[in-house]
Amino acid sequence: MQRTYTVEGMHCAACAAHVEKAVRALSGVHSAAVNPVLETLTIDCDPPLPDDVILRTVAEAGYRAMAVSPVAGAPRPAVTSDGLRLLWAAAFTLPLLYVAMGGMWGWPLPACIHPGAHPLVYAGLQFALCVPVLAAGRGFYSRGAKALWRLAPTMDSLVALGTAAAFVSGIVSLVAMMRGQAHAVHGLYFESAATIITLVMVGKHLEARTKRRMSDAVRKLARLTPKIARRLIDGTETDIPAEHIRVNDILAVRPGEQIPADGLLIEGATTVDESSVTGESIPVVKRPGDALVGATVNQTGYIRMQAVRVGSDTMLAQIIRMVEAAQGAKAPVARLADRIASWFVPAVLCVAVGAGVAWWAGGAGWVFAVDIAVAVLIIACPCALGLATPAAITAGIGRGARLGILVKGGDVLERLAHVGILFFDKTGTLTQGAPVLTDIFRFRGWPSEDDTLRLAAAAEQRSEHPIAKAIVESARVKGLSLPDVEAFTAIPGQGVAATIDGHTVHVGNQTYIQHATGDSLLPAAAADAVAAADADAAFERFTAAGKTVCLLAIDRQPAALIAIADTLRPESAATVSRLQEHRIDVRMLTGDNARTAAAIAREAGIRAVAAGLQPHEKAAIIDEARAAAVVAMVGDGINDAPALAAADIGIAPASGTDIAMDAADVVLVNGRLSDILTAISLSRAVLRNIRQNLFWAFFYNVTGIPVAAGLLHLFGGPTLNPMLAALAMSLSSLTVVMNAMRLKAFKSFP
Repeated sequence: MQRTYTVEGMHCAACAAHVEKAVRALSGVHSAAVNPVLETLTIDCDPPLPDDVILRTVAEAGYRAMAVSPVAGAPRPAVTSDGLRLLWAAAFTLPLLYVAMGGMWGWPLPACIHPGAHPLVYAGLQFALCVPVLAAGRGFYSRGAKALWRLAPTMDSLVALGTAAAFVSGIVSLVAMMRGQAHAVHGLYFESAATIITLVMVGKHLEARTKRRMSDAVRKLARLTPKIARRLIDGTETDIPAEHIRVNDILAVRPGEQIPADGLLIEGATTVDESSVTGESIPVVKRPGDALVGATVNQTGYIRMQAVRVGSDTMLAQIIRMVEAAQGAKAPVARLADRIASWFVPAVLCVAVGAGVAWWAGGAGWVFAVDIAVAVLIIACPCALGLATPAAITAGIGRGARLGILVKGGDVLERLAHVGILFFDKTGTLTQGAPVLTDIFRFRGWPSEDDTLRLAAAAEQRSEHPIAKAIVESARVKGLSLPDVEAFTAIPGQGVAATIDGHTVHVGNQTYIQHATGDSLLPAAAADAVAAADADAAFERFTAAGKTVCLLAIDRQPAALIAIADTLRPESAATVSRLQEHRIDVRMLTGDNARTAAAIAREAGIRAVAAGLQPHEKAAIIDEARAAAVVAMVGDGINDAPALAAADIGIAPASGTDIAMDAADVVLVNGRLSDILTAISLSRAVLRNIRQNLFWAFFYNVTGIPVAAGLLHLFGGPTLNPMLAALAMSLSSLTVVMNAMRLKAFKSFP
């Protein structure tokens, strides 16, 4: 039996792994999987375990869990009180920084709190400002302590240890000042503790907001499900909630309505917009016996259908499950700081305890030994280390936003730098996303091209079909005036007939025109064999290029071929070429037919193409490719959401659907494909910057910790002066921040 629970309090991959491990240890549990995006735990157990057993196990692991109603689904991850705690911490940290750093940097301070005139008041005010910040960040201490207890320290453990050591040292100095030791004013580290807590809270808050946006993709997909269906009982239509549809129900669907379930067309003919499933921009003709997909749009005809798959078995429900599964299965690159903390924290603890014990055993006295141990913890306080990664990521994400590239998190930047395979969707990504008129071939003896287009557009102007709109738009762009239409008839999925200026005009597919003209062959009315061959050649040329061909007949005589296609975007070929120059394997995935896909791929310079794909097939191809390289997917449609979520990096233009943008990791605000190159180059620059920052942070620790441990004092030198420690800490942080700020000068890819 499978059950789902929400889990609160997880902050990294280590947290998710710990929850899974704890639950898997229960008797009868076959599998346990945590979705870090939706913050859910899904278990499969036999026999079923009571909810209170699962909840208690998760609680013992240090987290809060709640059973999810199978009807309501997983709730949206909330940011709620986190934002308020962050504002509270910032409100006290900013004045604390001003008070603590004012004397050092020459900032004006009131005489009543100046460290020279009233050191005790100066220290007491810092203590009073620091306590509320630590209270706001109390979660770091509870999580960090639990992680240490499990012998799996994370960044929370490092933050907790460093800030606690700084705070305790400050209290010791404050007590010493109260005993008359005014020089102890130089041993205050309250501002360091508060600043670290606030900065890390900023990162956690941004991470929570990212999870919230990503989970919106699933909820927007769910909102596509039709709410009402018309069930036929004894020939009478009855409106029912869509969730009440049962297999084999007969349903009626009117033009403009969504198809309420997956099924078969049993009566009527129509065209259906299936772009939400296949991505194909041109509607599909449906006749009795054809399959219908739920949540697609019936465009032109009244139809009756038989429900085959309903509820959780529909294709839309499968897409939703695939997006959820892909978001949960996408193993994010572990935070670099957490990986460092896994060995850095134990090492610092060992050095601190070892140095203290060694000095005490050497006869230096327990007070001196404790001072040495605390000094090591303070010097190892993760100020520079904690800033190394977020400073570069913040600067990089900010620079990307100014360049029109929205990146949803630092782990995305890290993965983006290593892309080896990049998949493009076709419709709306490589192409314009809407059909346009590309060619007109006129049979000999018929009007000029403008007159041909004028008659075709006049006949089509009352039609809502996308091909008709493309013909009419082409006439509008050319500034052609359209004559009045005296009579108009439309046959769904085939074509239109109109009387214009005394002429009978037909526009439609080959079968429709041949039926209207009485001809058995396309060029039968051509004047001679040469003209017939030319028409045949033009028809083959257009179809080979993946274009849809409409025929124009005037007075029941074939007059012209009109080619319609979703054309390649101007920048597509250049972008593909540049990506290939960067040794990125570019491929295409599309739900369109193989001939059209091959034509667009040739024009774009893409050699590997997979066509005619359903959403789950796209996701499966991407999953397979991920075994060989880091995979990125570029798409803009609802049908691309599973593939975008399944890829290591999903990329969507802002012109795409909201669902695609929510499922994606990178959004191209300006819609330019060339910005993909900019995003990849920016990510590589950010990674270089992080490595440089970590070098300087470690340089500070490697040189500072031995001094704090009393290495120089062992050879007759001094112990670490608190003022020098504060200055070194400030310089290391300043170095990291200034290096990260260099990313503001990053230029977009030429």
